[in-house]
Amino acid sequence: MHEERPTMMSSKDAPLILYKYRSWKNDFHRRMLSHHEVFFAAPSTLNDPCEFAALPEFSECSDEKAHEYFKEFLTRTKPHRTEQEIVDELHALGTKWWQNPETRKRHDRLMIDYSDSRFAVFSCARTPDNDIMWALYADGDRGFCVGFDTARFLEEFVDESKPSISLDSVEYMEDVPRLNVYELGDDAVRRWRLIKSKIWEHEKELRLLLNQHPRDHFRLPGECFAEVTMGSRMAPHERDQLKCTLRSWPNRPRLFVRDRKLRSFDFTRREIFY
Repeated sequence: MHEERPTMMSSKDAPLILYKYRSWKNDFHRRMLSHHEVFFAAPSTLNDPCEFAALPEFSECSDEKAHEYFKEFLTRTKPHRTEQEIVDELHALGTKWWQNPETRKRHDRLMIDYSDSRFAVFSCARTPDNDIMWALYADGDRGFCVGFDTARFLEEFVDESKPSISLDSVEYMEDVPRLNVYELGDDAVRRWRLIKSKIWEHEKELRLLLNQHPRDHFRLPGECFAEVTMGSRMAPHERDQLKCTLRSWPNRPRLFVRDRKLRSFDFTRREIFY
């Protein structure tokens, strides 16, 4: 569990644009366009109740390695404690502490609390034409979808004085995997933030993870916003409101609208000029 600036996914795997589906009826969602704000959420507030279920385990670790891990973990999660207090707590755990259900439950709770206090998540999609995402996250196709310039977005967090950021694909699995610290090392800690149940596979989620205490909002420069798509069922007056908002920008993003094909399950995306 070393304190490092996370690595990005390979540039060849990262899409040029990251997409976020939003509802125009939600005041906070509209601020993404009116105030250039993005919100990074604490992991426990995400809509999947099984988020971060694949916690690291220690079944093949020696006592020495397990205690070394937990000592470092307690030092980071409870910085107010003295070194002697942490040593005493480790001594009280005894050997094979990870085999004790109550101790394991305590560790898991600490991991989740630590995650909430240290990391923040911004979930994105790979495309602007995912019908299920429009239905679930964009008010039944009545909302909008923002496309962010991936490189420009990430550049906002390159400065060492700012929180570090990583971009990676979520892994979807039938069952919760074993993430053994002995076998995987720091990669076990990285992967447990990226694994979800296969029932969410339709989202094809990309996850931006901020390595700092969650902060409500970050304001991005307009250049980070590459495009906006309006839903096929977005009300005419709301489309006018959205276009009015974008017209106030010095550098306007491209604007599209979704159209449903007649007597078809398919949609097209049409660029409009404003």
